[in-house]
Amino acid sequence: MPSVRTPWIVSLLLLGLAALIASQLHSKEAPLLHAERSFAVHLDATPSQVFPLFGPIGEREWAPDWDPKMIFPADGSSPAKGSVFTTSDKDGEEIWLVTGYDAQNGFISYLAVLPGRVVTEIEIRVQEQGENKSIAEVTHRRTALSAAGNHFVSALSENAAGHAAHWEHAINDALRKRRENAGH
Repeated sequence: MPSVRTPWIVSLLLLGLAALIASQLHSKEAPLLHAERSFAVHLDATPSQVFPLFGPIGEREWAPDWDPKMIFPADGSSPAKGSVFTTSDKDGEEIWLVTGYDAQNGFISYLAVLPGRVVTEIEIRVQEQGENKSIAEVTHRRTALSAAGNHFVSALSENAAGHAAHWEHAINDALRKRRENAGH
């Protein structure tokens, strides 16, 4: 019976894989975290009035520290799938991509990357909820890219209820100011 010999490259790959697995098992570095959180925001306006407030430029109306720098389209006039912009704060520059946009059905989604730290996916669905009322269902998925990004994931988990309350108050306040300004 002929003997079967393992090619030396396969043996080397298996040995390397075994070493990689062993180093991961004995690593003292914390595992990278991932979290998903959803919340609902109850709003005092129709979906067609509310939805634009979730676009890159529209968010300025209710989030005073929100200052996107539009890359494409440069003027940010009409958000669409493929729109790109950046935001900056004490943590650095975050790169944003609109991954889904359907104004007629009240849907927008984003992918945001804080290089070397975290990737965040955000989905927002706005639906009618009674006369002159809407509900926005918001889902955040966040994954650390490094140990330094773990605290961003933890913060999402710890602050989901606070985000919902803040968004609801801030957006409803912006809608109220709109109505007051339209009345004058």
